[in-house]
Amino acid sequence: MPLSCKFEASLLKEFAEHSGISVKLDYSMLDQHFFQESQVMIYRIFQEALTNIEKHAEASELFISIKEKNGRVEFRIEDNGKGFNVQQPWSKSSAERALGLTAMDERTRMLGGKLTITSQAGGGTRICVEIPYDMQRDHDEYLSDRTGG
Repeated sequence: MPLSCKFEASLLKEFAEHSGISVKLDYSMLDQHFFQESQVMIYRIFQEALTNIEKHAEASELFISIKEKNGRVEFRIEDNGKGFNVQQPWSKSSAERALGLTAMDERTRMLGGKLTITSQAGGGTRICVEIPYDMQRDHDEYLSDRTGG
């Protein structure tokens, strides 16, 4: 199943209806770039980001961009919420957010990617996930090596 933004679109529609946060989506089709296991991890990264936004951001708008960039796919999630101190998300008062950010970071690294979060008080938050787009080829080569194919 290609990453068609189909399940992301349903996740975003459900999120917008449930949270009352307006969602704008700008994306390119990425049909051949990720295998099934990666798609599930990408979905979970989105899910965690949206959960954090709904619970903590006090945002009214969300902008999501999915683009190919320099041999990678960039997923950018930006909100207009209250922002937070990126240097201290691990405090006791935000332990739940820290777990979510940690899970997002771990999943991103498992995909060979990089997670960047920028935020400032009153200025919203930007979550950027960059993942190599040729993971399908790498996965197929790995399976071929393992099976002797």
